[in-house]
Formats: sequence, structure tokens, C-alpha cells
Amino acid sequence: MQYVKGVWGCEFAEFNDEISEIAYSIDNTTKTRALFEINKGANIPENEIDVNSAIPHEARRIQFVNMIYTADGPSDIPAFSVVNKNGGATFAVYPKGNSEAMAQVERMRKAGRVQMYAEADYTEGSTAYMWIMQYLHQQADAIVEEHKAQYSKFGKGTPKHLA
Repeated sequence: MQYVKGVWGCEFAEFNDEISEIAYSIDNTTKTRALFEINKGANIPENEIDVNSAIPHEARRIQFVNMIYTADGPSDIPAFSVVNKNGGATFAVYPKGNSEAMAQVERMRKAGRVQMYAEADYTEGSTAYMWIMQYLHQQADAIVEEHKAQYSKFGKGTPKHLA
């Protein structure tokens, strides 16, 4: 959590320090909206950007190619589609021991809706942990290579004396 600046999710109404009800929930439509708000930076109040602001793709805060969308079911299919279409990573999870849920995410994988799936276990050494970490490393390497390519355009700099 120390590396996370914000968490997007449902909001709960509290009464006497106890959760009394769900105040706001995210559905399949609001999930895709949340992705575009993160993409553009509209989820950061001081940016004063609206989700409908016209921002060139290269100027957006978080590129879709740098997103990993992890979720568990059919209501996430539109969000999986947005992330997949834009070059990001998609990962479905299912509860341990639930073969029906595993079969569902396998159907989603076969249909091309998710790239990978595993039990909802993110402990070090688990399939979910290893796949997500591998993808994070790939994304980080791609960002570094992109920056190196930008700088390599400028060459060595000053001219040298010829012999």
C-alpha cells in the first residue's frame, strides 16, 4: 500500500464505526469510466481534468499499455476489452477450489477476453503473483527502452577532431 497513491472501488456508508450499507458500487459501465479517468488523470482532483476532456493519447497520465486489469467475472468484460484493445494486460481470478468459477474464467480466456487467470491468491510464489510481477517487469523494461530510444536520437553530441 505504501506504493499506491489511490484506490478505486466501492464506497461504504458507516454508522457508529461499522459499515451499514454500500453507498456507491461500481458496475460494468462505471468500471470502464474509471479506466478512462485513470488513463487521463481525471481521478486526481488537482488536475482539474474531466473524463470527457480531449487529451492526445501520448499525453495521457497512465497509458493503457501500462495497465494490468485484474478482476473476477462477467461484469468486468467491458473493462477487460478496453484494456486488451489498448495493449494492456488482463488477468482473471477465481476463488480457491471453485471449479465452476475456474471454468468461467477459462471460457473468458478462450474467448480472448483475458490473457491469463489463476486462483485469487497473490502471495509470493503463487501463479497470480508471478504472472503479475512478470508483466510489471516487462512493462517497466518497455518504459526504460522507450526512454533510451528517445535519447538515442540525439547522438553523441559535440563534433570531434578528425585525424
